[in-house]
Amino acid sequence: AGSPKKRKRKTSHPIVIPSPTTHPTSILINRSPVLTLWATIVAEKVFDNLKWEEALTFGSCLASKISQGKGTSLGIYQKNEE
Repeated sequence: AGSPKKRKRKTSHPIVIPSPTTHPTSILINRSPVLTLWATIVAEKVFDNLKWEEALTFGSCLASKISQGKGTSLGIYQKNEE
């Protein structure tokens, strides 16, 4: 009963720095920091007596759990059977 095994993710998109004359058609954003910030702000608004650091911890934990679930559903992590 150990921690889930992780596989390295292969990045298929190279990092491209556009020149000032080009306009990128799309950008790739990691959703985990966005989810962490969103959950932090929601927790801070819902629970009036929550400090920013406590709300940030909550947001980080929530983002981590959602990422683990998504990784398990995609087969990136093995399901932990306990």
